[in-house]
Amino acid sequence: MGKIKEISEILNINFDLKILTMFGEEDYLLEEDFKIIVKKIVLNELYEFNFEIVDCEKIELPSFMSKLNSIPMMGDKRFIVALNFESFFKSSSKSKKNNDLYNELKDYLHNPSNSTFLIIKGVEVLDGFSVSKKSTGLKFPFDILIEKYHWIEYNKIESLKLIPWVKDKFKSLNKDVSIEAIELILASTPESLRGINNEIDKILSYSKDFVKIDSDIVERVVGISKENNVFELQKLIGEGNLEKSLLVAENILKYNKQEIFIVSILFRYFLTLWKLIEERVSTQNNFELARKIGVYYKYIPDYQNSLKIYSKDKINRNFSCLCEADEKLKSSSGSGLLIIQELIIKMVG
Repeated sequence: MGKIKEISEILNINFDLKILTMFGEEDYLLEEDFKIIVKKIVLNELYEFNFEIVDCEKIELPSFMSKLNSIPMMGDKRFIVALNFESFFKSSSKSKKNNDLYNELKDYLHNPSNSTFLIIKGVEVLDGFSVSKKSTGLKFPFDILIEKYHWIEYNKIESLKLIPWVKDKFKSLNKDVSIEAIELILASTPESLRGINNEIDKILSYSKDFVKIDSDIVERVVGISKENNVFELQKLIGEGNLEKSLLVAENILKYNKQEIFIVSILFRYFLTLWKLIEERVSTQNNFELARKIGVYYKYIPDYQNSLKIYSKDKINRNFSCLCEADEKLKSSSGSGLLIIQELIIKMVG
């Protein structure tokens, strides 16, 4: 069957399928789509008789096979959700020793019941599959699941796509959020989609009567300063302001251990500058440049100004400085603040 890009494809099929595998590192998106599927099933008032979530770590394979082959009660379809499905195939699994049962599962996957819709939810061994696309290296039963049935993978959202994701999230809830407010939200929860969503929920609870969400509202709710956050640090470094950059970095790290996040954001920033150097050769249109390098169009003038300070050679050197700092932070027990301060001095000075 193959990969499904959007959960709407599944809903349009109206559950006229037999097996769906949902997996990936971004478990928040997976859970959200799973809820959508369950909500669709719940529309049938008799769903509770034919809907079951099974933790495969807590049952033996024979019991699982029995569930797959059971006849629906007062309906024409059973819905089985399998958690920890890969536990059946670990070396310590008792079920793997029984070749007859193992072959029985293989036979089922080649010819599944027409009255059962099996959702296999969360399979770590498949994480990253859509990037590597190495189906030939997959072992049973995952090779059959990928090649024969529908599957959907939830990859981590790239850093550059977080701002539009948050903006769309607020828009879907009839709220208009400023870019500055989004940056404060992201600065409070370093690239954790579930954490970001938790902050959004807090902001929505606080601002029920507000249509527009600005940085002042976010600052009050999430408790992060507009002056002392990673994105303000990025802005100051972009302006070449060494003194204020060092001060903001110290204030950030005084209360939060965000050294790795700082390196990640700055690496992304200089990568964006590098892309801008290449793209502005073909166009000077801010909207077009913003689309190509993945930033909000109003920030293009700031990035253009930064290129007056950072040449291509200096950006390339800063990449080396960032990689060196990242290695030190991950391998050294020394002061994270000193490593970040040394990094800023090397990049800006």
